[in-house]
Amino acid sequence: MNRPNHTKRLAAATALVFAALAAPAAHAGLFDDDEARRAILDIRTRIDTNNQKQTEANARLSDQVDQLRRSLLDLNNQLEQLRAENAKLRGTDEQLARDLAEVQRKQKDTQSGVDDRLRRFEPQKVSLDGKEFNAEPDEKRQYDEAMDSAAKE
Repeated sequence: MNRPNHTKRLAAATALVFAALAAPAAHAGLFDDDEARRAILDIRTRIDTNNQKQTEANARLSDQVDQLRRSLLDLNNQLEQLRAENAKLRGTDEQLARDLAEVQRKQKDTQSGVDDRLRRFEPQKVSLDGKEFNAEPDEKRQYDEAMDSAAKE
């Protein structure tokens, strides 16, 4: 084989490969310029639209967050009011319990006093000459006085 011939063929093949590779790029470069500009404008439009939608969504979310904050503050205020009311009711309950205990004590004392006074008028068991019977308080008092005056004489 001849070396200069082989080199010529190799150079020609390499030139064809470069021409084939360069031709579509040059053709695509002329053809794609308008399409690329349209694509860039389309992408910019989509980006602007997305940015506008994102801004609107952020504004809605910000409004929702503000509403939630107000609601949370309202709930917190209601909670504090309920705690204060609960403490007040607890104090009232304790006072009522003390008052009830005092009324019950007074009622017991009054009942005891009434019972003591009524016993003076109720028949009493008396034992006389080995017999037990109920005697009226006046009868017992008169009997005791008679016995005392008889013992003195």
